[in-house]
Amino acid sequence: MVSRSMDDVIEATLSAFEGLSSDKLSSIFLTLQAVMRLLLEHHGENNFKLTHLKKDTLRSAGTLVMNVT
Repeated sequence: MVSRSMDDVIEATLSAFEGLSSDKLSSIFLTLQAVMRLLLEHHGENNFKLTHLKKDTLRSAGTLVMNVT
């Protein structure tokens, strides 16, 4: 889908969002939290390496947390 207007962008975004599972959205949000935490620790710089969070393994074991601390 080619976006020719803001309404097209909104429609495409909503369509893509609706296609995601709740597990995928949870994983994305946990990654976002981890990145934001690292940004704070590195004073806004982006010279850090994001370690693998192993979300799928933790989810399978039933130990996946909802917040990154």
